[in-house]
Amino acid sequence: MPTVPDPNCTFNYTEINSETAKLFPSSCYSICGLITINENTDVSFATLEKLFHRMYTLKGGLRIENTTLRSFSFLQLHGFLSFFCFPFGTRIVNNTELVDAEALENIVHVSNTSHECKIEILDNSKLDTSRLCESKFHSVPNIEVLDNGKDCGCSSGKITPRNLPDFKNCIGLFDGLVLTNMSYNSNLKSLSKIANIRGNVEIAYTNFKDLSFLKSLSKIRGNTFENLETVILDIHDNPKMKRLGLDSVSVDTLEQDWVPTMNLENLHPDFCITYQEAVSLSYVRFKNLEAKFYLRNGVSIPIGMVPYPSQLTSMFPTLCILMYIALGLSMVSLLCFMVAFLLVRKDDYSGKVRFLLHLIAGSSLLIVLLVVVTIALAGSNLALNVALGYSVWFCVASAIISAANALISEYIVGKKFD
Repeated sequence: MPTVPDPNCTFNYTEINSETAKLFPSSCYSICGLITINENTDVSFATLEKLFHRMYTLKGGLRIENTTLRSFSFLQLHGFLSFFCFPFGTRIVNNTELVDAEALENIVHVSNTSHECKIEILDNSKLDTSRLCESKFHSVPNIEVLDNGKDCGCSSGKITPRNLPDFKNCIGLFDGLVLTNMSYNSNLKSLSKIANIRGNVEIAYTNFKDLSFLKSLSKIRGNTFENLETVILDIHDNPKMKRLGLDSVSVDTLEQDWVPTMNLENLHPDFCITYQEAVSLSYVRFKNLEAKFYLRNGVSIPIGMVPYPSQLTSMFPTLCILMYIALGLSMVSLLCFMVAFLLVRKDDYSGKVRFLLHLIAGSSLLIVLLVVVTIALAGSNLALNVALGYSVWFCVASAIISAANALISEYIVGKKFD
């Protein structure tokens, strides 16, 4: 049930000026209202600081238009501002003397779970917004930053082969990226400077062999709207795609503590990802992962096959060593059993046979312990959310057989020598 705004902390006037400022709820920590500062705002910067000096939270909207303000620092005198920006959003337009964007970087926009805020930063001729692409201002993907002194991102809208050249100077996209029903052409290199994408990404029904034309891409920050099944990076139905080509990209969500979801589906049968890509995507949840793992010298193996080559991560060599030890102990158990069998045939149940049966039981229990530890480590340290492969199930089967072997061996010893 939505909370009712405190009437004593609500500002109901169309703009702030010398008259309405007297009625501003400056004693409140949380303020509701559409805050408008414009050419009619005839109060000093010091007065604005006094009005907002207690405010930690704003609920409603923010309009700063046609002013000569140089800074918005009065909005976050405590270092940050939590702004619940639905339904009015933010509009910062035509502030001719505005040069300080730091206050904007420290505004944390919070959207409604089903609707995005609209944020517009337009026509501020002296404002350098380049840092906004990497600031807390990324909390809402629906942002338009245009015609300022220096812009940091582009509104992607609908990208087509015809308008691709318009993005050649973009280092960030604010509305996600959709490339569908498209054939590869040289104009895709216009996307090569894009380093950050705010919004979800879909690449589908293309003839792309890889995504190397996005060579500068380092971060995708999508929006799940609190639905775990929402795919942030969706790459599907690209039958010629053999490589991802994004060695350093990371995928994240706008919602704190939400695990991003990625989809790799219906690509070339030989599609594979590199070790660097696997590390970059360590915390991604996969809806589908139809891929092989690319190793050195062009060799690839299906993801999930173990033991893993030692160059992958520090944990995988440990898993390999544990599995090799388990395999070695299995060989020792088999050798002991063969020796015991030959001794029984020759000398019946001697002391040597009893010793060998104890040795078989001990090594079998150690095999069980190693397999349990290996699977526990693998389950908690895998770089990707994928199945472990058939080899793990073989290990589980060997552990069960080894446990039975240990029990039978001790049973035989106890029965014969009691």
